Amino acid sequence: MLGIDSPSAVADAASAPGSPFPDGLRASDADSFSARAVRDLDDPALLSFLGCAPRSAPTPFQDMDFLADVFATLGREANAEPLVVVVADRTGEPVLALPFALRRRGPFRVVEGIDFDVCDYWMPLRSARAHWTDAEMTSVWAAVRAALPPADAITLKKVPLSVHGTPHPFAAWSRLKPMGAIATRVPLVGEDGAPVALSSLSVVKETRQKLRKIEKSGLTVVELAADPATVRSRLDDMFRQRRERFSRKGRPDLLSRETAETFYRTRAEKGLVDGSVRVFSLRVGDESLAVVYGLSHGGVFTILIPTMTSDERWRTASPGLVLFVKTMEWAQANGHHLFDLSVGALAYKARFGGIETDLAELQQALTLKGEALVLAEAGRRGLRRFGRSHPAADQWMRDPTGMLDAAWRRRVGGASGSTPRT
Repeated sequence: MLGIDSPSAVADAASAPGSPFPDGLRASDADSFSARAVRDLDDPALLSFLGCAPRSAPTPFQDMDFLADVFATLGREANAEPLVVVVADRTGEPVLALPFALRRRGPFRVVEGIDFDVCDYWMPLRSARAHWTDAEMTSVWAAVRAALPPADAITLKKVPLSVHGTPHPFAAWSRLKPMGAIATRVPLVGEDGAPVALSSLSVVKETRQKLRKIEKSGLTVVELAADPATVRSRLDDMFRQRRERFSRKGRPDLLSRETAETFYRTRAEKGLVDGSVRVFSLRVGDESLAVVYGLSHGGVFTILIPTMTSDERWRTASPGLVLFVKTMEWAQANGHHLFDLSVGALAYKARFGGIETDLAELQQALTLKGEALVLAEAGRRGLRRFGRSHPAADQWMRDPTGMLDAAWRRRVGGASGSTPRT
């Protein structure tokens, strides 16, 4: 594992009276804020600040159990360690908890917002304020940087400018730059609190017709996995369908990695108990046509992994889209007010008439060596725009940082790097 040591230039400040962090806060150059790096997700003072009530995190990707499983699988594979920076105001009271990972990317030592290609959104674990001004965030960030261990760069990505209709606490921060990516959400409840009439969507009408076509082929079942054995079986189908699809497209697949599969299976087994993960399937007889893996959190249902059979017999029946719609209908009927289609501008998402949210990012060099990483990330944004106009070139251009990582691993030998999830 990487050693995480505080910069020698940063000294511990005395504990503020009544502070929940008795071993002190990190000093900083900011007048208004100080910060402390916490290296243990089970740190009692951190958990006290977070409250850790079930579903209290802003999105499922900041849930502490979710993050613990990330670091136990993908984080361990990447030799990464958790690093939560807790920011306090001038009275010593915590006001922010920011989740990071400390890892190596090739020759670079990087502090990055926790992602590992399985976290769709980066958010504070908790923010005591709903909104931060640009000036406040500048002071906060100075405190954050002063609390960091030695690193070449700090990066954030997938920062949603709004979260389920509410502005991100950092939305006014001028240092965030457009990532060139969006997330799409579909309201299931109107402003008056009444359920939205999903049947009015043309895609819903179409999939109902397609489902009737599928039903003519035999006993058709749309099922929510309700026991461990069924969950395991449906996930077997999901991973198989995913491998077949990505193999045909010639695309690298995160789910082909054993650690990623272990992560999603672990989350599904735990989620079966607490209701945080739902696995749906569409079957005709013994044949699996589609699987949807989603997260239930705070009245929001988030689609993570939709898959469908590659059998050409079913292509015109669109079983993946059919199950997608059936999952959305289930979410509405079971008290969810929002259906999150997650990150990406895939064509089928536009058919749901959802609300698009821009994602932002930030890269800052902390050393001269880190400048190369920041330049690569800047190039990635330009390459992404180019890739939209030249799809054939998109596959190898989608992650220049990963290319640097892969080149370094070929040279020295090491663990696998970042692979796109979708």
